[in-house]
Amino acid sequence: ESQKEVQIQVQHQAARDLAHAQTSPAVTPGTGQMYRATSLRGSDAGRTALAGWVKRGYARCARRSSPPWVTRKEMYETQSNFLTLTKVAFYLSSSVRMHCLIRIPLSFCLLALALPAAAQWRTGYFMQHEAAGQTAATIPWSKYTHVIHSALRPTYSNQVCDLDATEGLLRAADIEDFVTGAHAAGVNAIIGIRQDDTLEAITACTAPQNIEQFVDRIRTFVTNTGYDGLDLDWENNTITPQYQDLIRRLRTALPTAILSVVVGFAQRFMTGAVQYDLDQINIRAYDLDSQDLTGSPINYTWYHSPTLQGANTQDQSMDVLSWYYVSAGNASSKLGLAVPFYGRIRNACLNETGTNGVTDPNQAWVGRAEIGSIPYRDLVNSTYWSLGAHVWDDSRSSQYIQYRNGSCATDAFIPYVGPDQLQAVAA
Repeated sequence: ESQKEVQIQVQHQAARDLAHAQTSPAVTPGTGQMYRATSLRGSDAGRTALAGWVKRGYARCARRSSPPWVTRKEMYETQSNFLTLTKVAFYLSSSVRMHCLIRIPLSFCLLALALPAAAQWRTGYFMQHEAAGQTAATIPWSKYTHVIHSALRPTYSNQVCDLDATEGLLRAADIEDFVTGAHAAGVNAIIGIRQDDTLEAITACTAPQNIEQFVDRIRTFVTNTGYDGLDLDWENNTITPQYQDLIRRLRTALPTAILSVVVGFAQRFMTGAVQYDLDQINIRAYDLDSQDLTGSPINYTWYHSPTLQGANTQDQSMDVLSWYYVSAGNASSKLGLAVPFYGRIRNACLNETGTNGVTDPNQAWVGRAEIGSIPYRDLVNSTYWSLGAHVWDDSRSSQYIQYRNGSCATDAFIPYVGPDQLQAVAA
């Protein structure tokens, strides 16, 4: 098909998509892009601003044959959801803008990527052991629909599976305060379950001979403590059959509970197969600066949580991760993006003389590179913040600090997801 034919097709599909969402769109064709939805009116969908260009690469779904997981009758709905996501991936309802404030005791904020007609959520992680002594009483409950209490860890000893709350500093009093505070504010209280460091327990407890007792232990904990659901974070060496079996069994054991997962690029097909048992599929849109989409190490400066990919088609970013999850069969109405509440500090030399260091994205370094993270509460009070140049990267809708101090050991590239970037994501 010619570019013009594809453009017309996508414009027509977009119009049907918007009509299907019971909106009244104003669609303006673009010359270099596919189309732009400039306004929406009516119902809950009308409160979702869908301004922004749909990239040419994303629109290819409109001219593909029906995916293998849907019937011909379902093809329209699949394409409609796909095109909807390419817009909603970057723009949320104005009512949720800028709720991910810095210097609050939440380490991550999950931005909802729901279909225009679907209910949106705003999920935060309260990491008790990293909250610097802050308690549940300091959480700005009104800014969130769900807050995850992080986190329990699985244990396995003498063929017995259990849950450990000590590492996450989840004492009984802390749990009661968290659940009580959430419910008083009308917020869903979710307990997080995170893989153990060695992966021995999560692997053993999800094996066929142990998974029944493990699921029963989880069910008992959720029921007895009053949480509204649980969030699973199994990040490394995930075993697909065991992961999917765990999700299905948890849904059976807790039929009315909220079930969510936080997942990475490689897990998109795992969740696609069990999405009907999940309420939220939150994509890890952080720590994206160590390897590209092929898994190859990155030897140049890159954002740890970029909104848009930009020119480098191998780089990870929020828009690309969203696209991959939908193309793997995940419903866009269940997708969210997990973004970090910390900045990244990258130090490396641009040349052998050591006189100049990296200060901008896409700069290749020579020799060894140093990398570290800095919480926002420390970043905003640092010399990086006060003396560095704050730069907005329009092509990636991302921001960073350009810090120059006279040598490659002290020069730094410091990306962070601050208010400007969050506003660009949610505007």
